Amino acid sequence: MKTFIVLCLYDALLNEEKVSRVNFCAQHNISERTFYRYVNEIGKFLMRYKREYVIAIDTNVAIEEGDSSYHLVKV
Repeated sequence: MKTFIVLCLYDALLNEEKVSRVNFCAQHNISERTFYRYVNEIGKFLMRYKREYVIAIDTNVAIEEGDSSYHLVKV
């Protein structure tokens, strides 16, 4: 199950989708802490194998709605 969820998250990011933390957690029945761990794991993978990408957080959504949106940025 973990592998499937991490791959779903990674796939969404690769497809240039903005991933809402709250919606993703609800959809996959995981806690926010688990979501952060998965984002961290993907971030480590990117740092090692895909250095041209980083995970960015849209803080405007976080301030307005109590949520945050994650997406990949090419640096």
